[in-house]
Order: sequence, then structure tokens, then C-alpha cells
Amino acid sequence: MGVPPEEIPDYKALVGDASDNYPGVGGIGPKTAEKLLEKYGSIDNIYAHLQDIEPKTRQKLTDGKKDAKLFHRLATIVKDVPMEIDFPQMEKWKIDSPEVFNLFEKFGFKTLTDRIKKVGKSIDESKQNTLF
Repeated sequence: MGVPPEEIPDYKALVGDASDNYPGVGGIGPKTAEKLLEKYGSIDNIYAHLQDIEPKTRQKLTDGKKDAKLFHRLATIVKDVPMEIDFPQMEKWKIDSPEVFNLFEKFGFKTLTDRIKKVGKSIDESKQNTLF
């Protein structure tokens, strides 16, 4: 990505992000996104200056405005989420404890839950093997 870190959500909103499963604005590729962000600095500023953008690109941006706003929101990492979790207390939890499962279920961490089940199972099997 040829953009500074603070513009990554804007860039991803324009070109999409396959790993997060959103396509970006139709017809806007990496080079166009980089040029637009270099000139205007942000999605909001790009849309504030649509009249200055060449007609073909302007039309693509106009058609994809609603999506661009949504994709920008999806690409933005929210860092000020209130957390009601006692992180020091979590250090004392066993990896396959009910607390861990409940926390992961609450936040929808299906893949992590599956991994912990496997780890817990292998720990149980290794304990069982030492008994015999």
C-alpha cells in the first residue's frame, strides 16, 4: 500500500480487502486510490472535492459512495471500546476453562474456541497417557 498508516482505512474503503471480505468501490484500483489519497488525504475529503475529480472516476465514486462509507467504517480499528474484562485475572485462567469458553462465545471467537477445544483435548490425553 502506497499510503501512510493513518490512510489505510481510506485506502481499504476504496480498493477493498479480500481478507475482511469487502470489495471496495467498483472500478477503483490501488493506483487510483493512491493518487486520490495523495491529493485529498481522506475519503471524506475525496467526496468533498468530487467536482474536481475526472468524470469517469467521479462517477465510480458517486456510485460507490454508500459502500465506501461502510467499508471505511469496517476498515477502521476502534481503539476506545469500553472493556469489562479483568485482564490480570485472565492470566490465571486455564486455557480450556469455562470462563475462556464463555468469553470467546460472547465475542463470537469460533475459530479460537475450536482451537482451545483441541488444545484442551490434547492436554487431557497427555495427562491420561502418563497415568498408565
